[in-house]
Amino acid sequence: MAALLGLRLAISVASVLDISVHLIVFWSDSLNVLWWVRGRGRIFKPFIGNRIGEVQTYTNPDQWRYVPTKENLADLVSRGQSVTDLRNSHLWWHGPTYLDRSEREWPENRVERSLSAESEVRKSALGALSETIVTYSMFAENIDPSFRLKPDRFSSWTRLKRVDAWVCRFIDNCRLPSSKRNSGELLPEEISDVEVKLIQKAQKDIFPDEYGALSNSKELPKHSKLLALKPRIDTDGLMRLDGRLQNSEYLSYNIRYPIILPRKNWITKLIVRYYHEHGNHSIGTNQTLSALSTHFWLIAGREEIRAWESECAGCRRRKAKAATQIMAPLPKIRLQMPIRAFAKIGVDYAGPFIAIQGKGRRR
Repeated sequence: MAALLGLRLAISVASVLDISVHLIVFWSDSLNVLWWVRGRGRIFKPFIGNRIGEVQTYTNPDQWRYVPTKENLADLVSRGQSVTDLRNSHLWWHGPTYLDRSEREWPENRVERSLSAESEVRKSALGALSETIVTYSMFAENIDPSFRLKPDRFSSWTRLKRVDAWVCRFIDNCRLPSSKRNSGELLPEEISDVEVKLIQKAQKDIFPDEYGALSNSKELPKHSKLLALKPRIDTDGLMRLDGRLQNSEYLSYNIRYPIILPRKNWITKLIVRYYHEHGNHSIGTNQTLSALSTHFWLIAGREEIRAWESECAGCRRRKAKAATQIMAPLPKIRLQMPIRAFAKIGVDYAGPFIAIQGKGRRR
C-alpha cells in the first residue's frame, strides 16, 4: 500500500535527518484508504488489517487528508510524463497551490464508505459495522464499550489483568481533575482489584443461583454442585471454600479459604495456563494443581488441567512422537519374476548321512 510506504518513508527521513517532527500530514486520493485508516484494523482481512494496524500505530486518523486526483503530484510520474513536461510542471516542483495557504483554505477532507472499501472487511464484522459519520477530519463508530475487555479475547491472564487495570485507571482519571489524576506504572492494588472483579464475574456467570443465594444469606439450591464445598462470600464478594483448615495458624488466608474457580470458563483456563507456563511446561498435573491450591479451589481440577495440557502447543511439540520412515517400494527384480512362486520345487532326498566309523563320525 502506498499509504504504508509513505508512512515508513516519513519515519525514515525524520530519523536519518535527526529532526524533531511536530506533525506530519499525509495526503491520499484514495477514498478507500482514508476510510480504512479510520476503522479498526481487526475488522479487515489480514492483508489490509496488518497494514492498517501499522499505520494506526504511528499516526492518528486526522493526519490523513484527501487530495483531489488532479492535484496529486504522484500521478505525474506513475501515469507517465516526459522530462520536458516535468521540468515545466509547477505541480511537480511546488505541489498543490493550497499548501502555501492557511489550513482553513485546504480542500474539504472527504471520507466515504463504498462497496469496494467494504470488500476488505471480514464477513463476521460486516453485520456489526456501524454507519459512518463523516466529519471534518474523522468519523466515529458505535462500538460496545466493553468490546476490548471480553476475557475470551485474551490469551494471557497477566495481560488481561493489566489491560483491564489500565482501562479502569483511565475511567477513574476522567472523573477527577487533572491535578488529582493517577499516573505512572500500575500499582499492585490496582491489579489485585481487577483480578477480584474478573474472578467474581466468572463465578456469577457459572453459578448465578448460588451466588445470589449466598449474597442474600440464603441456603444453596438443593441441586447445587457447591453444596459439598460449603461456600461463603468474603468481603471482596468472592465465593470461597469453607474447609477444615480454618483454625490453622501457619497457613495463609488463601490456603485456608481458597477461591472457588468454576469449570469450563475462560477465566479459569487463563489461570490454569498461567500456572502451567509458570512451571515452564515441565511440571505435571499434580504439581500444577498443588500450585493452584495456594490460592484457588478448582472444581474438577485434574480434568481441567489435563484439558489444557492437551491444548498447549509447546507441550504437544515436546511430547510429539517421532515420525516413522516411509519405506520405499520393493525393487522390480523382487516383484516381476518370470514365473510364480513354487512353480519349480526341488527336494533333497539324498542329503548327507552321518555314519559312525571307528571312533568318529563321518558324512
